[in-house]
Amino acid sequence: MDQFSGGRPWGGEAFDVRRYYVSHDKKDIGAFKTPPLREVSRTTPYMHDGRFVTLKQVVDHHNQGSVKNQFLDNQVIPLNLSESEKQDLVEMLRSLNGEGWKHAKAPLSFPE
Repeated sequence: MDQFSGGRPWGGEAFDVRRYYVSHDKKDIGAFKTPPLREVSRTTPYMHDGRFVTLKQVVDHHNQGSVKNQFLDNQVIPLNLSESEKQDLVEMLRSLNGEGWKHAKAPLSFPE
């Protein structure tokens, strides 16, 4: 799934509805295309609005289950990770850096 309601506060704060303006489908209010994770530790700031500067802040945000609102996807739930698990997740995300992908080549054939 490439989109979800990212949990922006609903009320006095502006709510991003760009996907809805294109699709005119209510399920797209607050929805965003999820970018790839490759090189994620080098792409700060994070979130669609740049509100987080560190991967730790992003992990903490998602660990809490985001910010509740009427458009929040039901798959966005608290993760209940321990501090150790959160640190492991941040380190895993940092490990997605590298140069190897620059040398990847398309396969010459595919299995039948």
